Amino acid sequence: MIYVLIAISAVFIVLAFSLTERNAKYMLSGYNTMTEEERSKVNIKGLIPYFRNFHVFIGISFLVISTLLVYYVSLTAGTVFICVYPVVAEIYFVISVRKFSNKIEKI
Repeated sequence: MIYVLIAISAVFIVLAFSLTERNAKYMLSGYNTMTEEERSKVNIKGLIPYFRNFHVFIGISFLVISTLLVYYVSLTAGTVFICVYPVVAEIYFVISVRKFSNKIEKI
């Protein structure tokens, strides 16, 4: 089980360091379909460090908390956390990154 937790955490951390300014227009959903004019309204220089820090935090906290839950609480509690935490974290991320777009219609 620990190998699975390490692998999932590693995915988040690798994802964190895979995004750069040069490849953002290919990797970021929504950003890749924007026109150049719309892209100029996005603070990509601020978004990338936020993306990196957020996903490194998610990777590390996922590993620590899920390991503690699985081995010290119960497998059921750990499984629920493993399934729910990444989804909730990414929903929060999608909502929180809106602060990096200027003058783009907000839903």
